[in-house]
Parts: sequence; C-alpha cells; structure tokens
Amino acid sequence: MSITQNLITNNKTPWLCIRDPSGTLVYFIHSKCACTFYKTLFNKLNWQICTVADINWDTNIVFSYIRNPIQKHRMGIIEWFYFFKQEELLTANFNNTHFFQLLSEIVYLDIHSMSIYDHLGENSSKIIWIPIDQPTIDHRIVTLTLIEKYSLITEDIKKWFLELHPQHVSGKFKKECINKLLSIPPTPLIIKSIEVDQYLYDRAITPTNFEPANYRYRIAQLVSSGLSQIESEKIADQEVESGKYQNWDYS
Repeated sequence: MSITQNLITNNKTPWLCIRDPSGTLVYFIHSKCACTFYKTLFNKLNWQICTVADINWDTNIVFSYIRNPIQKHRMGIIEWFYFFKQEELLTANFNNTHFFQLLSEIVYLDIHSMSIYDHLGENSSKIIWIPIDQPTIDHRIVTLTLIEKYSLITEDIKKWFLELHPQHVSGKFKKECINKLLSIPPTPLIIKSIEVDQYLYDRAITPTNFEPANYRYRIAQLVSSGLSQIESEKIADQEVESGKYQNWDYS
C-alpha cells in the first residue's frame, strides 16, 4: 500500500514510522538523520512499519534522531537533486553563486529539508530526540539503552549493530555542495522556519537533567495564557536554567 505524502497539510500527513510490535516504542523516521542506518537495525528486530496516525501520544514512547538544524536543512536541499536524479543541475551550476544563493533561501523542497515542526506540529516536543552529530553522545549506545529499557534485544544483535558501518555516506561532490550551501548565511525566513527544530536540538544536546516539582504546572499555566505547548516548554526551560523557577507560583 502506498502512502500519499501531503506536503501541504504537514502535521496531519501520515509520516512513516517503525514500531516495536511487542512494546510501546515507536521510531519516527526523520530524513537526513541516519534514517537508513537505523531502519536497518529496526528491520533486523522485526519492527513493523506504521505511521504517525497509529501513534498513541499518551502511551507510546516515540523517539528519533536529530542533527544541527541548519546543517540538516542544507543537506536536505542538496538531497532533493539526488533523490530525483537531477545531480547534473548541481554539476552544471556548481560555480554559479546565484544558483546556490537561491537554494539557500528555499525553506524546503521535500521531506528531506522540511522542518520537524512542519512534520509533527506540537507533537514534536513529545519525542525523545537523540543527537547524531555530538562527539560526546554515542547515539548507538543511547539507542540500545532505550530499547533495553522498554523492549528486548539479543546480545548478538547488539554486537552486530555496534559494528555496523554507516549507510549512504555522502560522496565528495555532494559534500562540496552541502559545504557551499553552509557557507551562505541563512536568511531570517530560514532561521524562523527551523526555530522549533533549533530549540529541540539545543534541548537534546544540553539537557538540564533537572525538573522542578511544579514544572508541568508551570507549562500548563503558560499554555492557559495562550502560548503553544512548545513555546511554553521553551520558556519553562529557560526559567529553570536561569533560576527563575524558584519564583514560580504553586497556587
């Protein structure tokens, strides 16, 4: 069965996921974030294809992988040319400054460059985001720890996975195109389009590891004032980091 991907009704589109049939874990497939590599693992574990429409956001443990948002955006823009077999356009225009400037100002071409918030809306804050580009965070170990906490995985599969080579590594020319895009400062529109992604990424790489007893109450308080769930969490996190949480109203 083919699944139509409606790129306009973004957070209502049934984006593909892979779920553990015997537990509560669900992997949201986030393009340009080692998805081919991790699909190899979850296929090995006999997890099943599903969509975000099958997720129970109250009971499922949903996780995915994340990288620096501007790098992910630039990689996603270049990926469009490879995905649709239009690499010759990149080759022909590699020295065309105006061509790459135009590419740098495109919010998204397809799912590879689309923001997390455009994919999932408010549910993006309910996902456990695992960084794949941090030298001090071993995303493989974090993944295995998560699986062992909520499901089962054999020692043989763990050993195989830890020795598994990365999938779909970018070639030299593709990397040069990505780096050329990365050298161009993002416009205010691009920065705004990945604002939520940046917040989710920052929270994933620098977790506070501290949640005051009234943290959820504070978020509910902010939401009731008219802010979105993500905006409320962002403010609450900033107040925790700054120490302002000590003045929160418990009543």
